[in-house]
Amino acid sequence: MITFCYRINVILKRIEEELKDHAKAIQTLVNLGLTQRQAKTYCFLVNSGTSTIRTLSKGTNIAQQHLYKVVSELNELGLVEKALTVPMKFKATPIKVGLSLLMEQKNKEYDKINVETTKLLNEIIKNDEKTGIEEKNPEFIIVPGKKPGLSKRMEVVEKAQKSVDVMASWHGIQAGFCYAHENMKKMMDKGIKYRTIVDDPPKKKDFEELLKPILKHPNYELRYVSPPLPAVILMCDQKEGGVSDSVANAPDTPDLWVTNPSLITIINGYFDCIWAQATKTDQKTCE
Repeated sequence: MITFCYRINVILKRIEEELKDHAKAIQTLVNLGLTQRQAKTYCFLVNSGTSTIRTLSKGTNIAQQHLYKVVSELNELGLVEKALTVPMKFKATPIKVGLSLLMEQKNKEYDKINVETTKLLNEIIKNDEKTGIEEKNPEFIIVPGKKPGLSKRMEVVEKAQKSVDVMASWHGIQAGFCYAHENMKKMMDKGIKYRTIVDDPPKKKDFEELLKPILKHPNYELRYVSPPLPAVILMCDQKEGGVSDSVANAPDTPDLWVTNPSLITIINGYFDCIWAQATKTDQKTCE
């Protein structure tokens, strides 16, 4: 209710300002659900006060035969009042009342769309469960760009049950640690093992000091290789993995995600080979 009232007040202030600019006021009213003719008529009445159909026609350039229908529609919406005079005159409902009515109607429309969308989504989910649409076959997926790639990585890691293997730049690990270390610790506490390979950071002590909360965990191992890294890899449970061939600009580079058993075996073997050659961290010094 507070949010609704706040939105009304914001729009009220904007409309009152925009009434000085006729074109903007009309467009705003159209955005709230009125037609062009309804918006022009309402704006004219707000500014001019009580008017006859003839005066309205001159002020809005809308033919009189159309205006009878327009004012009738505005009356049904609660935006125009009729004065029982000869000739009949029309008066706009106060702007604050009118806008409240329009916003209320708009909210009802949004609520209806939300209900219909939820219903449609539930029906699709039920149909998927009945027909077994979910794809179980090995797949290859290209995930483009920074945000989709980050979402995919988080999704895959959260499903891990046994292990998470990562090969990434030290600054990439450092950035990821800032928002993911608490979740990593929870996963490692459950027995999930993390192995991480990074290129040698220029300030190794500072890097390890930052990672100290997880470096001392028995289920976390960190190793170093000389830069540049040959690839960026994320592998979960040795069943699903993502690979990027650009280390310098990895966040903006498309990821190749695979569950194909043959390719997964190759990626796991490659990671194990790099792991065996990488320099171990003296994690005892981090305790």
